[in-house]
Amino acid sequence: IKVFFLSAGGHLRLLEGGTGFIFLFQLIVWEESKETGATMSQAEVANAEEENAEQWFNRARQHALGRRGRVNPEEAAVWYLKAAEKDHVESMYFWAMACEEGQGVNQDSKTALEWFQKAARTGHAPSLYQLGLYFQSGKPGIVLEDKKQAVDLFQQATVAGRKGASAMLALGKCYEKGEGVVQDHEKAMFWYHEAAEKHEHPPSLLVLARCYMKGDKVEQNVERAVELYRQASYRGETDASFELAQYFDKGDVVPRDMLEAIDLYYDAAEAGHMKALHRLIECNKNGIGMSGIDLGMVVSLYQDAVYLGDLDSFVRLAECYQKGEGTEEDKEEAVKLLSEATEKGHTEACFQLALCYKRGEGVEVDLEREMELLERAAQAKYPSAMYKYALCWKKGRGVEQDMEKAFTWFQGAAQLGHLGARCQVGVYFKAKSDKEEAEPDYARAIRLFTEGVNRGHGPSFYQLGLCYEEGKGVPQNNERMLELFLAAAEKKHKRALFELARRFQEGRGVAQSDQQAAEYFQQAADLGDPEASFQLALCYRDGTGVVLDVHKAFVGFQIAAEKGHKQAKVMLGDCFYEGIGVSVDEKKACDLYEQSVAEGQANAFSRLGGCYQDGVGVEADENKALDLFREGANRKDGEACFCLGGCYVEGKGVEKDIGQGVQWYQKAADLGFVKGWYAIEQLQPHAYDKYVERRKRKIEQLKTAFHEKQVIRQEL
Repeated sequence: IKVFFLSAGGHLRLLEGGTGFIFLFQLIVWEESKETGATMSQAEVANAEEENAEQWFNRARQHALGRRGRVNPEEAAVWYLKAAEKDHVESMYFWAMACEEGQGVNQDSKTALEWFQKAARTGHAPSLYQLGLYFQSGKPGIVLEDKKQAVDLFQQATVAGRKGASAMLALGKCYEKGEGVVQDHEKAMFWYHEAAEKHEHPPSLLVLARCYMKGDKVEQNVERAVELYRQASYRGETDASFELAQYFDKGDVVPRDMLEAIDLYYDAAEAGHMKALHRLIECNKNGIGMSGIDLGMVVSLYQDAVYLGDLDSFVRLAECYQKGEGTEEDKEEAVKLLSEATEKGHTEACFQLALCYKRGEGVEVDLEREMELLERAAQAKYPSAMYKYALCWKKGRGVEQDMEKAFTWFQGAAQLGHLGARCQVGVYFKAKSDKEEAEPDYARAIRLFTEGVNRGHGPSFYQLGLCYEEGKGVPQNNERMLELFLAAAEKKHKRALFELARRFQEGRGVAQSDQQAAEYFQQAADLGDPEASFQLALCYRDGTGVVLDVHKAFVGFQIAAEKGHKQAKVMLGDCFYEGIGVSVDEKKACDLYEQSVAEGQANAFSRLGGCYQDGVGVEADENKALDLFREGANRKDGEACFCLGGCYVEGKGVEKDIGQGVQWYQKAADLGFVKGWYAIEQLQPHAYDKYVERRKRKIEQLKTAFHEKQVIRQEL
């Protein structure tokens, strides 16, 4: 019989053999019962009371198999017990199994043992077999391990023919391993053959197939093995389907045949074999044995695995919805899947759900919920969660900064093999050694960075490169530094790309090249580095290393500002104020300056102060402007000092005071704001020459002090 049905993913599936038909039959009956609301009436209960034990047993089986509308193990257990108490042997067995497995009743091995014993006394083979299993491994507090007794029970069960096939297999394994009997491979093979060939027992067919395939206890016979695998597969032994599929997949024992392998994988998968499902997913994802890659089928197979309760597949299916691979992008559905898997205790799902709350993907951004989930996954020893949790403690994100706790979590993740954590532990040891002037020890840091480099970890390339540049723990070597930075850049390490750009920009350790600098800024910016976007925008604004393009400069400042770069927000305000790459919008410029002032950005105070002083974008207010200039000057902003000096020189908002104005111009100049000197020169000719002389004397004093310190160090 061949039955087609729609899987959870809406794809047509082929089910072959009895298992598929029963599954479909149960599905149809269950759907009909939902529509009719079928339940057992009081009249049915009354009729049942007039039935005999055999009829009660049949009623129990109907409930157990779902033939009364739905599978109802509780109701089945009631009727099994009722019939068992009337000495119905099959009911004794099924009632004992219900107690052992906790199907419809509380799990109770002691009660199960009693009923197995009752049934076994009648010579019931399955009960004798189950008793044998009890004695084979023992049940703490119920029965002691007794392998000889187990063998005796298995032996008794074998006389029942087909019903004793499981006992034959168990007895064969006892002879194979020498448990309860003297080891005897011939007898083992006899019982395997007896169960497999005489009684067509599926698990025994599988065991015998393995023996012939590997030449274990029998001369190797691949053709015979394949035949036995097929027989076991045909009789519903899913491991047989899967193992034979693997042989055809690998092609090392039998000729490779991917069509045959795929067919067998589907046989096993449709019966719920999870490994077969995952191999099918891999084949469809990579186009192995298929006409091509089929991401839609991948999603469908993940949906089937989710339906079967495979928690890993919840996470993988969520990834498909997040990325829109094989299905439409649906971040809300991804969150539902991750939430369900998290509730069921899956740590990776918990970690991924934390990231959703961090990024606001499928849910609102919620730092508190993110930290709760991150901590839960970290406590469950999930390495990536431990690493991210450590970063939170290091950066003070969601928690009060605590470097000791950060280091503890980094160490924990490092011990579990997380490369990023191992690199961070190396950074900790390097920083610690930097502080130990007398006897710095960089060896541990170098060892961890080198290990990361050997395993292709981008950040480790970068950190080891810094060590070579600074000569810490290794000989100073700019060529090696450049080599390591370039390797990190190939791994798309943002910081390495940015630092490469800065070194080419400044000619530090490499030949100066504005063009190379701009190229690396571009690569880092493409990876989302806000500082790189900002620096690239400056390149486009000034035409450094690239063709001058004020619009690209504006876009770069905008991107960096949106990612929280404070200085970029000030520059974006300048673009709107001066019409650089965008139409002039003085109100927008003032708004951006206001935001930057609120964030404490020093050079925003002078700009906003200028707006209030001149009434540009806001209503003119000299007192407000003066307050802003003072605050900027207190934050050591050269332009704010210059503007404050101008207020005193021109008497804007304060009483005119040339001397005070010159002092602020001087501070502006000292802070590198060149216009300060121009202003002083206009008020006090030759003042700059005197300043240069003072600076030269100061530099000579510093050089002398530094030389004396070096001499003392060498003596120590």
